[in-house]
Amino acid sequence: MKMHFLRHSTAVITINDQTILIDPMLSAAQAMDPIANAGNDWRIPMVDLPLTEAELSQLVQEIDAVLVTHTHRDHWDAYAQELLPKQQRNLRPRWLCLTQGRLHM
Repeated sequence: MKMHFLRHSTAVITINDQTILIDPMLSAAQAMDPIANAGNDWRIPMVDLPLTEAELSQLVQEIDAVLVTHTHRDHWDAYAQELLPKQQRNLRPRWLCLTQGRLHM
């Protein structure tokens, strides 16, 4: 198993030759308004992804599944929703959503 932590809750896990993108918040640093009631006025994400646009594009092509633990924008942002393909002929990536302890495909 290999795990690559990207930032905040976003990570990539490779296990048994399957690559899973977890909680994709893929926007550039400070692209979104601060989180309400957070106690500060910092724009999010607070840091850039440690990937170039080309590397991010390559990662998107290589993923087998996306796991979204919940749909707050700091775990599933608008840029990720735009960037990640919703349908492909070979059903890659498969969409997984873990909500209230249930896994949905």
